[in-house]
Amino acid sequence: RRRHTRFRNVTGVQTCALPISRTIITEGPFDAISVDGLALLGSELNDDKIKLINQLQTEKILVPDKDKDGFKMVEAALDAGWKVSIPPWSVKDVNAARQYLGKLVCLKLITEYATSSIIKIRMYMNG
Repeated sequence: RRRHTRFRNVTGVQTCALPISRTIITEGPFDAISVDGLALLGSELNDDKIKLINQLQTEKILVPDKDKDGFKMVEAALDAGWKVSIPPWSVKDVNAARQYLGKLVCLKLITEYATSSIIKIRMYMNG
């Protein structure tokens, strides 16, 4: 059984959107809004946040900012069983990438570069 996002529109009528198969996790709220993801509200990934997010029945993909704090979260995300995506864009974060590339290209790159291989992640981080 596939889960669907349910929300109420302005008139209060409940509607149903597309099925959710993955959750894109970002540091900041603007990053999350730009790709319909989930914001950690900072670069700290603690056990409480991991436990709460792991309750979602979706594939989890962390997209860290391309800075020292963002890369600190990678190990905790991998330990939690999440994938990590470090697309080869030349901007700092997801929101900037979405503004530069557009939403569909941004989402495609996030999905394409999602991996749980520490070797690939290190390669992407250094590349």
